[in-house]
Amino acid sequence: MREGMAKGLLFNYLRDYVLANEGEARWSALLSELEPKDREVASGILLASGWYPIGVWNRIVDKQMSRASDPGVAMAQFCTYLGDRELNTLLKMMLKLGWPEFLLKRTGFLWSRYFDVGTFTAEEIEPRRWKLRLDNAPADENVSVARFSCAYGPAPWLERGLHLSGTKTARVEHVVCRWDGAPACEFIASW
Repeated sequence: MREGMAKGLLFNYLRDYVLANEGEARWSALLSELEPKDREVASGILLASGWYPIGVWNRIVDKQMSRASDPGVAMAQFCTYLGDRELNTLLKMMLKLGWPEFLLKRTGFLWSRYFDVGTFTAEEIEPRRWKLRLDNAPADENVSVARFSCAYGPAPWLERGLHLSGTKTARVEHVVCRWDGAPACEFIASW
């Protein structure tokens, strides 16, 4: 099975997040915790538009988030940060017009901006309630996204996008996880 890839912008935003919240010393410590091959990638010049081994992403995220008393909350905070910065001006303008469906219908496209593995789909199950599904490659940290990026990442990111659309009561819940034996991760978005 081929190695999965993650977009360089994820690494760059993670570095910016750690520097802004914990400082240079923590970023340096995080890099030192990585195996030499991973450290070489993570400490190099990472082009935002470049693709890098997903295993490196999975391991650096695991090391950073596992330090927190609640790793899921830590990842959610990072993904909210990512959503605030990554949702570009055009998307923010469209979202502010009050079209949450605009974001949800494009979940698959948006996922593919970050990872070259996995298929994210969304379907409306009733007005203002959507079911989202992330089908991903087998649970292998070098092939697919690990638990932090599938179980704890999409919900806060999507929730932030829905809030930008003006739906202040929006909620996205991760209801089923492939890391707990399910065939796919599933989410329910409502507002």
